[in-house]
Amino acid sequence: MSHTAVLITGGNLGDVAANLAAARGEVERRIGRVTAASGVYASPPWGFDAPDEFLNQVLVVQTQLLPVDVLGAVQQIEAVFGRRRDAASPRYASRTMDIDILYYDDLVADSERLTIPHPMIARRAFVLRPLREVMPEWRDPRTGLTVEQMFFALGNGAPTA
Repeated sequence: MSHTAVLITGGNLGDVAANLAAARGEVERRIGRVTAASGVYASPPWGFDAPDEFLNQVLVVQTQLLPVDVLGAVQQIEAVFGRRRDAASPRYASRTMDIDILYYDDLVADSERLTIPHPMIARRAFVLRPLREVMPEWRDPRTGLTVEQMFFALGNGAPTA
């Protein structure tokens, strides 16, 4: 059975545009077929100060993997780009690659390892802006709000007619 996983890729170190393109290739190889991709958006760091902006891109992926297996693949891809996940690594920091699972079908799941939908979507313009490009009418299964509604709730102007 095919599932839809929605991911956001991002980074602010190294050749970020090339890293995003390479990460997309790794997503295709390890997770599934990318059926939609947003443009690449620049944004300031969120949750910490850093001199370099982040570049972010949303990928919509058709996958046969279960959510926990998507998470494992995402973490393997991040490791290819040098991401470390240990007690000494800060949660919010500059990095060559960060990949988050935003949605998996309309699943709502909370576990020690994985929360879907991503709990911070509605608070992050850097997520909502590219997400809005590829799926503006998608309803968040937790809140019932569309991506467009969440985007404008952050104060990003008035909704379009």
